Amino acid sequence: MARRKNMIDEKKCLKNLLEDMDDIEERLSKWTGKANIFQILKLSKNEIRHSNFLAFLFAPNEIHNLSDEFFKMFLKRYIDSNDDTKAAINYFDALLNSYEDLIVYRENKNIDILLVSEKNKIVVCIENKILSSESGGQLNKYQIYIERNYSNYKKIFVFLTPDGNEPTNPSWGIITYKNIVEESVKYFV
Repeated sequence: MARRKNMIDEKKCLKNLLEDMDDIEERLSKWTGKANIFQILKLSKNEIRHSNFLAFLFAPNEIHNLSDEFFKMFLKRYIDSNDDTKAAINYFDALLNSYEDLIVYRENKNIDILLVSEKNKIVVCIENKILSSESGGQLNKYQIYIERNYSNYKKIFVFLTPDGNEPTNPSWGIITYKNIVEESVKYFV
């Protein structure tokens, strides 16, 4: 009985907090202004730092305690944002499989982020572009490497940009930083 009352009280508190969010945000904005810690530290346009942070979030055994949830969110967003021919995995497998074995590689053969799950036989190749554009044949080179080295895997090729710029290779799907932030809010707020 007491436990049920505590749950009801917690739900009321959460409901009140959510109802007051606009007021809280307005009050906080007076103190925070337009400052952005990444801009202050001159990291907002640093592709390597962004890739390092994403690699940290993808790693299921890191100290963030997200397990494989960030990766599942990323797959979900990828499937939602691209046509079926690019997905190589269905929505249910993306969300219901365990990716605790996910290995995260940084700059493997110059690929910004390479994610491999042996158990699920899936490989995700991410090319991260902040301000720079593609080098000639870059995506094709990465795709050939993945096709040769992970021939029995489901392959997902991701072109990650702030604005959803189109990749030169049509096999690559698009995700924007906005897509990631929209989904990530669920985990960090």
